[in-house]
Amino acid sequence: MAPCLPRPLGLAEFAGRAESVGKARGWARGLLAEEVADDVLDDAVVLLSELITNSVVHSDSGRKSDGLVTVFLAAGDGGAYCEVIDDGSATSVPTVRGHRMTATATGAYGWSTQWRTPAASITTTRWETRSGSG
Repeated sequence: MAPCLPRPLGLAEFAGRAESVGKARGWARGLLAEEVADDVLDDAVVLLSELITNSVVHSDSGRKSDGLVTVFLAAGDGGAYCEVIDDGSATSVPTVRGHRMTATATGAYGWSTQWRTPAASITTTRWETRSGSG
């Protein structure tokens, strides 16, 4: 059986401040609670917290007074899908395990990941960064 496409659940903007992490967790938990198993829900909320924290700490979203972090959530086939979009950074480029990603220093970085939790271990099936304006 082919996996189903994730069904969009919500899109929200949060201020680029530390207190937004908890607000985003609550928002995500509310949307995902009826869509995924409890273990997937817990893992998704933890990963979302990490992604938003990274955006607040390492991007211009947390450096500008009007900085925003945008979160898109979807669910399907027992898993959760999330995109976290921030204001990018004029001073750094996202890295994964010491490898530099190819992205320009201007524009937004979209952190996209899909989560599944087979046998209580979490698997990220895709991680990417995109740059662009608007």
